[in-house]
Parts: sequence; C-alpha cells; structure tokens
Amino acid sequence: MMYTLRQKVVWFAISSRIFVLLAQCVFNAIIPDHDAEDVFRRPILPTKEEKFLDRLVDVLLGGLERWDAQYFLHIAEHGYVYENTLAFFPLFPITVRFLSICLNILTRGLMSYRSLLLITSVSLNTVCFVKAADALFHLSIKVLDNEAWAYKAALLFCINPASIFFSAPYSEAMFVLLSFQGMRHSIDRQYSKLSAIPFGLAAAARSNGVLNVGFIIYCSMKQFISEEWPILSRKRGFKNKLLLPLKIVYSISRLSESCIIALAPFMAYQVYCYVLFCTSQKLYIPEYVLEYGRERNFILPQFSENFTREPDHWCYLPFPLAYSYVQNHYWNVGFLRYYQWKQFPNFILAAPIVFLVLWNSKIYFLQNKKILLNLGLKLGDKTEKSDELHSKMPANMFVFVVHVVFLTIFCMAFVHIQVATRMICSASPVPYWFAGYMLNYRLKSGSSSKTRDPKTLVTSQLKKLQARRSKYGVYKESSLSIELLDNMNSKWQVILLSHTPNSQGKWVLLYFSLYALIGTVLFSNFLPWT
Repeated sequence: MMYTLRQKVVWFAISSRIFVLLAQCVFNAIIPDHDAEDVFRRPILPTKEEKFLDRLVDVLLGGLERWDAQYFLHIAEHGYVYENTLAFFPLFPITVRFLSICLNILTRGLMSYRSLLLITSVSLNTVCFVKAADALFHLSIKVLDNEAWAYKAALLFCINPASIFFSAPYSEAMFVLLSFQGMRHSIDRQYSKLSAIPFGLAAAARSNGVLNVGFIIYCSMKQFISEEWPILSRKRGFKNKLLLPLKIVYSISRLSESCIIALAPFMAYQVYCYVLFCTSQKLYIPEYVLEYGRERNFILPQFSENFTREPDHWCYLPFPLAYSYVQNHYWNVGFLRYYQWKQFPNFILAAPIVFLVLWNSKIYFLQNKKILLNLGLKLGDKTEKSDELHSKMPANMFVFVVHVVFLTIFCMAFVHIQVATRMICSASPVPYWFAGYMLNYRLKSGSSSKTRDPKTLVTSQLKKLQARRSKYGVYKESSLSIELLDNMNSKWQVILLSHTPNSQGKWVLLYFSLYALIGTVLFSNFLPWT
C-alpha cells in the first residue's frame, strides 16, 4: 500500500509520541529521580488507598508527572486554590478535568481520580500533537507553496527539541494545535472571524496566545489592500468617494470583532482571577489542600468556608492583572532579570533555537529586501512560487517571521531563558520552516532502491497512485520528489531516518533528535529541563 505524504506525517507523529512515552518509562525506571527541592508537588489525600491500576499508571506514565505538570494536574483536580497557580492558564486543565469526570464513570474502582487525570492529560496531548502535525503540514503548503518543504517541516515538528513537553501534562500541544489552526484560517482569502476562535482559545491556553492577534490584524489589512482598495481606487465619482470610507469602517468593524473574540478569553481569565482572590467568594477547599498551602505559606482565595484573609496588594493596582503579578512575584520574571552568571548554562541550552531563528530570519530579510519597505502589503503583490529546492524563502512568510523574531527577543529579554525552546517551538511554524530550509537531500539514481531517485517510479505505477484517492489527499508526482519510493510503502519509515542529508541538515537533525532524547531523560527524572 502506498501512503500519501499527509498520511506519513500523521503516522510519524504517532510513532514519535510512542517513542517519547516508551523512553520516559524506561529512563524513569532505570535512573533514580533527582531530589528537586522546593518544587511544587500536588497535595495527596493522606487516607487515600491505592487502587488496582494506580501502580501500573505510575510505572508507565510517572515520568511525565514532573515540574509544571504538577501545577496543571493540581488545577485540573482542585482548581485555582493557590495564588501561584494563576500563572497557568485554564483551557488545558479544564479540558482534562471535564474529560476525566466523564471517564471516571468507567474507571471508578480500577484507578484513583489522580491517575485518571494523568492518563487523560497524556492522551489529550497525544491527540492534539498528531492533529497539530497535520495542521502544520497544511499551513506550510499554503504559505510555502512547496509540498516537499512542508513535508520536511512537519516531520521535524514530530521530533522537535521540546518534544517531551508535548506529551507531558503541559499546555503546549493544545496551544500549538489551536495556533496553527488559527493561522490557517487567517491566511485564507475568504477571511472571516473563524480564525479568531482558535486564536481566542489559544489565548486561554497560554499567555503568549495574545500575540496571535497580530495575524488577524495583518491578514485583514493585507486582504483589504489587495482586494478592496484596487476596486475602489479605479472607480471615480462622488458615489465611490462615499463608498471608500464606508468600506474602511466596515473592515475596521470586522477587524475589531475578530480582535475582541481573540482577546476575550484572556481578559475573562484575568477577571476570574480578580474575583476569586480579590473579592468575597464562598469557596470550599479540602482540608488537606488547605493544610498543604499553609505549610508553604501559599496565598489562598480571600474567603472560603474554612479560611479567610485580606486581599493581596495586587488587587488594588490600577490594572490588577494577576498573570503579570504572579510571574513577577513568584518567578522573578522581568526585563534582563535572568542575566546572572549562575544562569549561564541555561543560556547555552537555549542558544540553538535562538540562533536557528535569528540567523535564518536575517537570511529571509536579505532575500526579501523589498518586503521591508511595504511589509508585504504592496498593492498587486504577486506570490512567487517556491522552487523545488527552495533556494529562496517566499515573501508569504513575512508575518510569521516577524512574530517569531519578536517572541525570540522577548524570551531573551524577559523570561527564564530555558523556557525559550518550548515557547518558540509551540508558538510558531517558522523554526520548522527554517530547519526544513536547511535540510536538503540529494537523491541520486542508482540500482539500490534505497539510493535511487524517487522520481524514477514507472509511469504505470504513478498513474495507479494518481487514480487512488483517500481522505488524506491525492497521490502526486511531487510527493515522490522528497520521499523514497520504498518509504512510501511504509507507515513508519521516513526520509529523516533512512537517508543522509547535507552538512547543514546533519546539524539540524542532531540538534532536534539530541534535545528530544536528552530532554525526555532529564525531565522524566526531575532533572533540570523546564
């Protein structure tokens, strides 16, 4: 059976998640856990008995319950009962909680609710990751106009340097899926408020989701300038002079609606935090959860059935945004605050992704100098079709490159720098496009099926492939310009694993695969990899 490139992306995404789950299980078993002091661990009910499958779940998935995963699972189980948990946005833990409540009917008596939360979160992230790989493939085809390049980018996403965070109970997998879906909708010619919905949900999953509103603004401006303005400017007369401001007002109103939809979930969460911690709300907190917070001097909601306190000082600020306060107070996030000699190893860890983004962004802007003058909004701008070897990056990447450059500089200036890798890898398709741009294969003809040019597929076979359709797409001759014929017959085998790339590509694969493996080993044993 011959598979399409889309099918191969989906299967490779699945196989990469299987590898991560197996790797964390093995390394968690053979390497003793690091005794990470002063890290948050979700409180456990002292009298809770271990059920039949709890031990098995811990053996199989316990390596994923590390670092920030503890916060997300705690929020899914108990909600926002500690002030420091407000840094973690609600969409992912709420979804996990809802699914776990539904599944608890089937698993009651077999495993505890805590174990079910872990299984649900990992399963949800696996589904989101696979769908995100598929979304990236389609987004890349639209932007790059090059199926081979899009295919390589999607495969690289499956082994990205922050791979472990897309399987562990973190919000990265859900966020990247929603972001890619929103980007796909925003660049459609038939632009609508559809793109604002996934962007809004993304802003409820991670704080940097608010930056996605830039895609809505840019793409709506580009659509108006390229489609509406030429029509209006060609027509003269009093009627058309009146029509122009009406068209502008209409476009601005549509844009405003979309921006409100995209930003509303973020603002709604900030309002919720204010109401919960700054006003008198009746809230029950289990005694063991309350005691855990007291022992560690955590700030709890202002009023509950078994605890009262005065509102914290951030409640009285002119703009009481809980997120910015919590990041500043608990994680010391601020401009250049992380620039300390003791953090030098973390800067080294983040250096590859920063270099990959900034160096290739420089190349992109040098290749597309004219776009800096018109920001890609030039009237009558025509898209250049990317050649098969993609010697030049397409101008269509402009807004995506600007987004990732801003995000990278922001990470370097404000956040804990070791977070940059997973933040950039989960927020933008550009790192995978840049990596795919550097990764090239020269497939030479030869007698061996493993080294022959995949375009040498005989005509009769090609016609059979082109005649076969599936829900995953249509077989095309272009599909064979990047993938080996033997690999097209396999679900699991891809060119990344079966063929040697150019020298730059070797470094790309080494970086991606090494970070994916080392990150899994360190994370699963509570070693520093956050």
